[in-house]
Amino acid sequence: MLNETQLESFQGDFDSVSALLSQFKSKVIADGISEYPIFISSNSVLPIGNPILNPEEYPHLNWFFYISTLEEFMKRKIMPKENAERFRRTFAQKDAQACVCLLNADSEPQFVFLPFAKAEQEES
Repeated sequence: MLNETQLESFQGDFDSVSALLSQFKSKVIADGISEYPIFISSNSVLPIGNPILNPEEYPHLNWFFYISTLEEFMKRKIMPKENAERFRRTFAQKDAQACVCLLNADSEPQFVFLPFAKAEQEES
């Protein structure tokens, strides 16, 4: 599990790019790629998902952001098939929230569901 400093750092980055993440999420759903987009955030480069935001291009960020899908997580066996239905129920409000898998070399993967900024919800 991430420590408090890491979580605060991530939350600050998430808040600053929430509008962009909401747009990526909407595009994945609208294009029929998946009904369950999953953002991946890490403090290092990862070989999973598609990179969308990183500290090299956005110097105010401390975290890398990728976009993936529930289907990719199942294919790569990150999410066991038996957990997929529970995940779908938990992610019932996908229009109003982001699912983020936080990955850090020092801890186990951690899923969090965060609301997009209120203004973003009204625009979707």
